[in-house]
Amino acid sequence: MYIKHVSELVQKEGGLTMKICVCGSGNIACATAADLALMGHEVRLFELTRFENSIVPIKEAGGIELRGERTQSGKTGKAHLSLVTTNPEDAIRGVEVIFLCVPGVGHLPFVEALGPYVEEGQVLFIPTDYWATLRAAKHLGSIDKLNSVVLAGGVASCYLAAKIGPTQAMISYLSPPGLAFSAFPSINTEKAWDKVKQLYPQYEKVPNVIAVNFQTAKMLAPLAGLVLDQSDDRTPASLAFKVVKNMHEERLKLGKVLGYEEPVPSQEEILMTDIPVTSSIPHTPAMVHLPIEVQKSVLREDLPYGYVPRIALAKLLGVCTPVTEAVTTLLGLYLDFDPYEEGIDEEDLGLAGFTAQEIKKYVNTGER
Repeated sequence: MYIKHVSELVQKEGGLTMKICVCGSGNIACATAADLALMGHEVRLFELTRFENSIVPIKEAGGIELRGERTQSGKTGKAHLSLVTTNPEDAIRGVEVIFLCVPGVGHLPFVEALGPYVEEGQVLFIPTDYWATLRAAKHLGSIDKLNSVVLAGGVASCYLAAKIGPTQAMISYLSPPGLAFSAFPSINTEKAWDKVKQLYPQYEKVPNVIAVNFQTAKMLAPLAGLVLDQSDDRTPASLAFKVVKNMHEERLKLGKVLGYEEPVPSQEEILMTDIPVTSSIPHTPAMVHLPIEVQKSVLREDLPYGYVPRIALAKLLGVCTPVTEAVTTLLGLYLDFDPYEEGIDEEDLGLAGFTAQEIKKYVNTGER
């Protein structure tokens, strides 16, 4: 239904299009760029210079071939891109929305590259925020560009997708409605929402970016239990269940301090078992049934950009999170890296020394 809505919107407005820049050249970036182009928008693709080789075939082909049974545009096939470049100024000149479709490790490098060239009123949208809105705000503020751009973040991308060739992308899953969305500060949410809702009505407004990131944590928590306990036992007596249940409790305890509250997850939600596609937890069926190596890849990003900043905020505000800390350490050992070394903390978020009240004020108003 929502796919039809997007197609009808473009047709209803007589071919109304936006100028859009998609940043990155990986799975989600290529799927997003192609699908937006097939919706009829003018789409540019921007990549950092050090990854230029990944966009050379796309530039030579003039676009990306999109495949998949369910796309946002309702179309598949060759999607023409108006520009494929490593020049940040050319990439975003005159665009309305900038999509930052890269892993957490790439968020800040892209913001640093684009920062000097952002223009008044542009929306910089990070579909999987991982606190990038706050990190971007800190950097853009340091170069007097924060007031030029509207920052917004989402709980997750609408897509599960993969590049199946240098110029081909395949969408394997398209999210139903219910994806959390907010601007930073939240007083700017309507400005960002006015643009994004026309492209992806799956996103729904929540109070602020704290709510966005706490919902990301809710969505991905079961992966920790599933990886740590690979037995078939999914009862309340299992390690998987106990780990995820306690992580949810710690997340909600910290959330309450920061003004974020939600219903306690049901037993079924805790391990995402037998939940229909229309669940309030998007991606449920797809995330549970991903191959173990893909689950590990998701955790490899979630630990430094989801778990670690949550632990840092908890320590800042005097909230105990022993299970989350233990799980972070164990999963780091399992994945053979140190999440804390790569991860982000309250200093990176621009929140060092803040009280809970000051954090709430900052994310809602932008005032320190």
